[in-house]
Amino acid sequence: MEAELKGHTGRVRSVAFSQDGSQVVSGSDDRTVRIWNVTMGEVEAEVKGHTDSVMSVAFSQEGSRVVSGSYDKTIPNLECDNRGHGG
Repeated sequence: MEAELKGHTGRVRSVAFSQDGSQVVSGSDDRTVRIWNVTMGEVEAEVKGHTDSVMSVAFSQEGSRVVSGSYDKTIPNLECDNRGHGG
């Protein structure tokens, strides 16, 4: 079954799957980064803090962190527990 991931209010610029495929991280022109539960189609975490469009997102190889790059010239990172909730 496919879940449609809805929630961003701007263009989605970047998406990436977690290594185990259970989560997706997305970055958008709405200046947010969201971590999604793929099966449920629900947001597990939302990061607000960028002051411009988010152009790049990625999970770390072990899946414990998410990083994002933005036109605001910052690269914050989010520590995640094993369910993807912000730490």
